[in-house]
Amino acid sequence: ARKVFQQGTALAFQAARLDSLVALSREEGRRSP
Repeated sequence: ARKVFQQGTALAFQAARLDSLVALSREEGRRSP
Protein backbone atom coordinates (compact mmCIF):
# COMPACT_ATOMS: atom_id res chain seq x y z
CA ALA A 1 0.00 0.00 0.00
CA ARG A 2 2.91 2.27 0.74
CA LYS A 3 4.33 1.96 -2.78
CA VAL A 4 0.94 2.76 -4.31
CA PHE A 5 0.68 5.84 -2.08
CA GLN A 6 4.14 7.00 -3.17
CA GLN A 7 3.19 6.50 -6.81
CA GLY A 8 0.02 8.54 -6.30
CA THR A 9 2.01 11.30 -4.64
CA ALA A 10 4.50 11.35 -7.53
CA LEU A 11 1.64 11.49 -10.04
CA ALA A 12 0.01 14.38 -8.18
CA PHE A 13 3.35 16.18 -8.00
CA GLN A 14 3.93 15.74 -11.74
CA ALA A 15 0.40 16.95 -12.50
CA ALA A 16 0.89 20.03 -10.32
CA ARG A 17 4.23 20.78 -11.99
CA LEU A 18 2.60 20.38 -15.41
CA ASP A 19 -0.17 22.79 -14.41
CA SER A 20 2.36 25.37 -13.24
CA LEU A 21 4.33 24.96 -16.48
CA VAL A 22 1.18 25.50 -18.55
CA ALA A 23 0.31 28.57 -16.48
CA LEU A 24 3.84 29.92 -16.95
CA SER A 25 3.72 29.42 -20.72
CA ARG A 26 0.33 31.14 -20.84
CA GLU A 27 1.72 34.13 -18.94
CA GLU A 28 4.70 34.28 -21.32
CA GLY A 29 2.39 34.17 -24.34
CA ARG A 30 0.26 36.95 -22.89
CA ARG A 31 3.25 39.19 -22.21
CA SER A 32 5.02 38.83 -25.57
CA PRO A 33 3.07 39.70 -28.76
